[in-house]
Amino acid sequence: MTANVDHFYATRAELAKLSTYLRGVRALMVDLAVTVAKLDRIGTQVRVRRVRKQSELDPLNFDALHAQDALHNALTTWVRLVCEQRALPIPDGLDVTHAAAEWLDDNLMSLGMTEGAEAALDDIGHAFDRALSCVCPRAVPIIVDQSQVTLARDEELNASGIETAARELGEEYRHLTRKRVNNLHQLGHITPVRVSVTAGIPVYRLGDVLDAHLRVAIRRQA
Repeated sequence: MTANVDHFYATRAELAKLSTYLRGVRALMVDLAVTVAKLDRIGTQVRVRRVRKQSELDPLNFDALHAQDALHNALTTWVRLVCEQRALPIPDGLDVTHAAAEWLDDNLMSLGMTEGAEAALDDIGHAFDRALSCVCPRAVPIIVDQSQVTLARDEELNASGIETAARELGEEYRHLTRKRVNNLHQLGHITPVRVSVTAGIPVYRLGDVLDAHLRVAIRRQA
């Protein structure tokens, strides 16, 4: 354990690590705002014809919102505690989370001399890591019901329908787009089972297209 040569309530090593967290808050809040608004596509779990969870129907990502609030509260609580004990004026702009983090980073020595500062790293670090986990969650494995996939192979779909179905069939079919289906047809790797009478659009057996997609390498443009 690093000796506390300054006789502060927090060691230099703890303050240095805390500073790393504090300097990452501004960028984290930008990413977190995107996650709260559900503008990202992280951590989705794909199943064939699955029932959507209530959390997916909510207008906001409430886990991320609560993590955002917890980080803000941790930072502003320590700002106020430092100001109270060190007789410093409460800074303006504490409603902005990254402003509170930057104030603490600018006043690390005052924080280190504040009674109880040995808990600051745990408090702020835990809140930061919780928020970060909402932005960069662990990858959720794609779970596909193989029995339903087997039944789906006999479905007859046009290229657009195949692209939609492919999104539910796992990572190996991620590039099976409408354009990919048309290319496979043009190159002679798949043959339509029929042509739609009303629209004149080729219709394929899904299983034939899935097999051809895995069998034929995707050409990369130079």
